[in-house]
Amino acid sequence: MLRFDIPLVWSNVVRLEALVSTLVSPWLLGILVLQGAVRGFIGHHRCPSHLLWRTAHARVGCSGRKEDAGAKMFANKMLFFASSISLGLYAAGSDLWVVPCTALITFATAEWAFSFCAACWVYGAWYRRFPPAGA
Repeated sequence: MLRFDIPLVWSNVVRLEALVSTLVSPWLLGILVLQGAVRGFIGHHRCPSHLLWRTAHARVGCSGRKEDAGAKMFANKMLFFASSISLGLYAAGSDLWVVPCTALITFATAEWAFSFCAACWVYGAWYRRFPPAGA
């Protein structure tokens, strides 16, 4: 669902969050589950780490441009699901936990290094192909 009821997010703040996701993916998956749940289902404007990074970037003056938060929320839902699956597989003793973790690292690296959000691209393509009923 397209989200126009939540505030836009700053691009460099989101890129920093992607860098943090890349760095902590294999070791602290529980944090990524929590961050993905808060930012994906509640909104970036309620996530303590996002508020901290946004304030720090605003002080320095390098927040970047504003981006659609709906697409970023969708990306964080994917973060939540992938990190939950990876954490569950790890807890079950399966070696397959590496597969979703590698996908997380790959896509988070693409976000922070190239500002390419694969989940945001899919989100946009979906709504171009299947527009909402009221549009």
